[in-house]
Amino acid sequence: MTEITLTPQQVEQAVQYAVRVDREARARNQARTIETKKTDRSASSLGYKAQLAFCLMLGFQWNPKIDYKNANVGQIYKVRGRQRHAGNPSPALLVREKDRDDLVFVHVTTEDGVTFRCEGWIRGADAKREGKRSDFGYGPSYAVQRSLRSMESLPIDHSLDGKKPEDAKTNGDSFE
Repeated sequence: MTEITLTPQQVEQAVQYAVRVDREARARNQARTIETKKTDRSASSLGYKAQLAFCLMLGFQWNPKIDYKNANVGQIYKVRGRQRHAGNPSPALLVREKDRDDLVFVHVTTEDGVTFRCEGWIRGADAKREGKRSDFGYGPSYAVQRSLRSMESLPIDHSLDGKKPEDAKTNGDSFE
């Protein structure tokens, strides 16, 4: 499994982005319930740090975007971050019933919010067919763990062409 450790500056960049997003949401009266953690000013920063780690692992430039319905990296990748801890050392990827079937969900985990690991990927339709269905507090969702595909077979997002090293294009199948 691929691991990457974010620098303190990269961690701060993701945390600051999450703080800004939360502040803007409150200003629009669309505040989300944020569970504040001791190590972060915002729990939502985990997702942004996971996106940043994924981009760094593959050599993409991180252009954070807030899009709950569509891809959050390029046009096909939906990166989801989960925290690993003693009580849950291998958290499952959660794909919500309302998530798009055609997106490629990338499962990124961390223990400390600094070192991240890409566990694998799965298309939304496959997650809904192969995952365990339950309500995990986000509405109907599918927990996927054993069905994840290897990162070596990650589909290519051609919208990111020129934004990653040329040799990385030889992995995975093409997606247009």
